[in-house]
Amino acid sequence: MSEHCVKGMCIAGLTGSTPINVEDWERAVDEFEKVIEVWNVKTRRFAIPHPGFVHKSNFCVKCGRKV
Repeated sequence: MSEHCVKGMCIAGLTGSTPINVEDWERAVDEFEKVIEVWNVKTRRFAIPHPGFVHKSNFCVKCGRKV
């Protein structure tokens, strides 16, 4: 483990394959839910790739601090 991250910059989790820091977590999850809603509507008629999932971590993957 490295030294602690700057406050608010710890990685809280992933949306799809994008790492999201603690400060941006709520906004990123809201945006991702909108993407899923659009995907659900589009897949009624066409098969398109799934955008992924939301994964929230208990600890920062960079420094190990609890988030």
